Amino acid sequence: MDSKKEKMLSKELYDADDSELAAERERAREFMMRYNRTTVHEQSE
Repeated sequence: MDSKKEKMLSKELYDADDSELAAERERAREFMMRYNRTTVHEQSE
């Protein structure tokens, strides 16, 4: 059986309340928070 992520990527119906997808959403949220806190000085490094 395909994982929820495989179903999502192949544009099939999937359960978004999946632990693997939730972990990836949290990781993306943390990345975006760090990115949005980046200053002009940090961007040139």
